Amino acid sequence: MSCFFNGPQSNDTIFKLSGVAYTPYLIWDMGKYKLPPEYEAWYSWDNFRQHAANYWGIPSVCESDHYLFFICQRFWTVGEVPHEHHEDNYRYMLYDKETGEGFNVVGKIKDDISFGPGLWPEWVIDGYGVSAIEWYTLSNRIEEGNYEVSPAAKAQFEKFDDGTNELLVLYKLKE
Repeated sequence: MSCFFNGPQSNDTIFKLSGVAYTPYLIWDMGKYKLPPEYEAWYSWDNFRQHAANYWGIPSVCESDHYLFFICQRFWTVGEVPHEHHEDNYRYMLYDKETGEGFNVVGKIKDDISFGPGLWPEWVIDGYGVSAIEWYTLSNRIEEGNYEVSPAAKAQFEKFDDGTNELLVLYKLKE
């Protein structure tokens, strides 16, 4: 199993986890899209809110033998409401390791091995995909009709609101 993450200040370095240890695995050159330190939220909240939408980080990575898949996300929303899903805040990049070429995946990703559009597993454990998603993001996608939700999940979701913590979604991958 491989587990990858990157921290908010390391927006172009992807780390690989092994138990509690982690090591840099890949440095993805974000070029002019890397968030400068003076625009980081810890440095200046005003600068962050004013400029961070122009810069992109990589919050999620998946890897196969042939490809690397990155979800790129703006550091601040282009929409009016900060926690409302806005598709222009995301780019989906696929990198072919054999040819050394990368490209933007145009449109929404629809892949039933990964629980519907755009929810790729962050971790794969014993044939199961695991992803983390904010409730308000998932609820908006459910309302838009992007997911089929079981009656048991619907009953559970009725108790949730925008204050609900991030959810872990576990799903069996196709054989």
